[in-house]
Amino acid sequence: FPATPFLAGAALGGYGVLGPYAITRKPMTDITKADLGWFTANVLENKVFNYFIAAAFFSAYITSGLLDALLTKDVHEIISGYLDLVSSTAIASASSMDFLILTVAGASFVSEDVKRRNVDDEKTANLIGATTMLLPGIGLALYCALRPNLNEQ
Repeated sequence: FPATPFLAGAALGGYGVLGPYAITRKPMTDITKADLGWFTANVLENKVFNYFIAAAFFSAYITSGLLDALLTKDVHEIISGYLDLVSSTAIASASSMDFLILTVAGASFVSEDVKRRNVDDEKTANLIGATTMLLPGIGLALYCALRPNLNEQ
């Protein structure tokens, strides 16, 4: 199956849409840019697009007030407020779990992608994947913006 429809659907349905693709696909580490479809090769591999996505994630941290709260409030107060929100609304707990699952799944996809981009060391690939979880959302977007290009042929 091509990945693009599942990735687009994940923006609306989260892991419920991406999960079946992630479970049934066969990982491919030997791939060049010529093997990709038009959308993947010209949009998802485009550095300008990837930096735009990273900026959008960073903007979400700013406009939601999370960055300001992390810099100015007590961590205990932030965690307490988050736990109150999760316990009082189902959408907050469902969204939090979905974001957590997508972040972990994304990290596993990153370690596979690192190998695809000529990093043969398994430990290095797994470490790069794990570091994307340090900043959920932004970590994956920054990886996409900073990763080396695929071989052309």
